[in-house]
Amino acid sequence: MGQVRYPRAWLVLGGRPVLCLQASAHVNRLSSSDTFNATLPMSALARAGLSVGYFVDTAPIEATLDMGLTADGSDRKTIVDGKLTSIEFDWAGGTLQISGRDNGAEALEKKSNEKFLNQKAEDIVRTIAGRHGLTVVTSGSSSTGKAGKLYGSDFAKLTDQMSETTLLQHLADREGKSWYVKAKKLYWIDGEDKSEGTLRVTYRPPSATDYASGNFLRLRHVRNVKLSGKATVNVRSWNHKTKQAITSKKELEGKGEGVTYEYRLPNLTQDQADKIAEKRLSENTRHEISIEVEMPGDPTVDARMSLELNGTGTALDQTYAIDSIDHEMSADGGYRMSIRGKSAAKGRSSS
Repeated sequence: MGQVRYPRAWLVLGGRPVLCLQASAHVNRLSSSDTFNATLPMSALARAGLSVGYFVDTAPIEATLDMGLTADGSDRKTIVDGKLTSIEFDWAGGTLQISGRDNGAEALEKKSNEKFLNQKAEDIVRTIAGRHGLTVVTSGSSSTGKAGKLYGSDFAKLTDQMSETTLLQHLADREGKSWYVKAKKLYWIDGEDKSEGTLRVTYRPPSATDYASGNFLRLRHVRNVKLSGKATVNVRSWNHKTKQAITSKKELEGKGEGVTYEYRLPNLTQDQADKIAEKRLSENTRHEISIEVEMPGDPTVDARMSLELNGTGTALDQTYAIDSIDHEMSADGGYRMSIRGKSAAKGRSSS
């Protein structure tokens, strides 16, 4: 007999958890902002020592959305850690409708017009993270060049009133890096984002006596046939300091007509060009096979996990990188999650 589920959601404000009547969250794998919504009873807020006036007068308001499946809440796990962005007061219903975003959201809006002439890429990342109270976690190597020397006037021009998120993505693209914000930490990692753990999904085909089934509520795939052909990424650059042309070519074998992607970026080193080519090849070919799974909610499933599918008896039985997860919890609908992921076709090899 399966374990009984007691799905619950809490909005934690100032260390005080308040049970939600309804809650949802959209969680992304990489740089996009995570968001959450919750409905809170005013009576529950009062019992937690939070007056309605607190929500009228206080700003900013930090909050975490937690979810769990046990009656005592012992398995409670934070889904989104952030700040409130909108509060709707329903006086007749005695509830607050609350919306919020993760702690990295401020970087999506703040503009930059700095030249960073004496900082390396990783130094710039640390400067931006520090403005938002984020700790930087790094992996892999980092460019040794200073921003002003490495990027020159092109970089200074690009930072003119661009958002800090655009700046971070610009640096990540040039360094062959990926980045995301989680639990007040900015992760600056080498190459493609690596998965952290595996969610296993099993499909059981229909038989003469039974319908198709599995450990999910809905399973759907989309195949982009055009992207099944050979994929080639060419990165070209002219390094003004060394007076050398820099090129890097990466390929992924496939079937049918091929697709070639061309990228031209100034002042790259060979190491940077190679990292960029590898990262762009992985990013572009991941769109070949998309998967969508709706299943019973589980707060331990993270957007930086991989999804392993088995049972279809086709090449779709493979591992996918999860792109995003939507958590939905309510009294009448229970707790469900919708997961989206992508991958190149099984068995394709790169060179």
